[in-house]
Amino acid sequence: MDDDTYLIGEASPHASGWTIWRGPLRNGSISTTGFDPEFTKKSGQTVWKASVGNGYSAIAATSDRVYTAGLKSSGGKQLTTIYALDASNGRVIWTHDFEAGKKYQYAGPRAMPVIYDNRLYMIGSDGDIHCLTLDNGRPVWKRDLRKKEKLSAGQYGIASSAVIEDDVIYLNIGGGIALDAETGKTRWKNSDAEPGYASPVLFSFKGKRSIMMFNSTALVMLDAVNGRQLAEYSWKTSHNVNAADPLLLAGNKVLISSGYGRGSTLLDYSTGSFKKIWESKDLGSHFSSLIEHKGLVYGIEGNTGQRSRNNFVCMDPRTGKVIWKEKTSQYGSLIKINDTIIFFGEDGILIPINPSRSGYSAGKTMEIFKGRGIAWSTPTFWNNRLYLRSNTGEVTCVRTD
Repeated sequence: MDDDTYLIGEASPHASGWTIWRGPLRNGSISTTGFDPEFTKKSGQTVWKASVGNGYSAIAATSDRVYTAGLKSSGGKQLTTIYALDASNGRVIWTHDFEAGKKYQYAGPRAMPVIYDNRLYMIGSDGDIHCLTLDNGRPVWKRDLRKKEKLSAGQYGIASSAVIEDDVIYLNIGGGIALDAETGKTRWKNSDAEPGYASPVLFSFKGKRSIMMFNSTALVMLDAVNGRQLAEYSWKTSHNVNAADPLLLAGNKVLISSGYGRGSTLLDYSTGSFKKIWESKDLGSHFSSLIEHKGLVYGIEGNTGQRSRNNFVCMDPRTGKVIWKEKTSQYGSLIKINDTIIFFGEDGILIPINPSRSGYSAGKTMEIFKGRGIAWSTPTFWNNRLYLRSNTGEVTCVRTD
């Protein structure tokens, strides 16, 4: 692999589970054995259920525990609670509370807890970051970045998860900031820009580690060592919502996508600056990150709540041309297990999909939660178990073998 090839798709050396945002390959995809693409046809696939409070925090999973966070009221205060649950039965092993801070629309934590070197790192919606011991949830350190570093949390609060590599925590807060994983001290800060809601994406370019930050109005490429801005591409969206992660593609290409009719664009960064190859309104994802599979890109077109207009789209990333699209009846999130794409709809439905250039075949629909617009969190997969949560804090573990 040469220096100019992206490193998304290589397993994190510190990952023994789905312990980082978008899984061990950091791209929403995983290869495994024992997975049955027709698991939704079987009865009794639900292993356990739990309740963790309101929020959108995706689940971190190891072989023996799973971790997430939710909002609860106690003594007249709004608290964010981090939960460690037994992966076999969903029972609570430990919890840790901290004050939720400023109230944002759509209450509850947004970021996924991230595990690194036997510690758990959690970002609150108000820009505070907490480091806990993994075994018992004991606090190690915490920092309020919005107050201490004068960084904006955006209109809807911090939604991006931490990305950790070589003892450095990278956060899409403000214009991007890096912290020491051991102490929480700031290593560098790029600017005081308003953040987007996507998570940072690390990669190698010309022999150096670099990082993509999708902020509220632009995609920026930074030097991961010192935070120096290398390139910027303006990308303005209604409500300043840039939430789907940038998708790195072979040949020094990056694909970004946003909702509200904004669409997507493919950029070439080979020269160290961004050059537009194409732009299209045919695939604009509100907040779910796109999936690459066998040279094609898949995503859910449209915004949450647009049930008559949401489509599952297959696109050729080289040209931006839609190869096919199919109605989904709702918005949702995607992950890929082997060659199967898992669609988790916002109305609580789960569908395994086998996609190809010529179309797709969908498996049996499994109803996980009941309601409209109640499931916005991305699924987590580990040890042939899917972990799913609703916005109201229901957590369900589903067997896939």
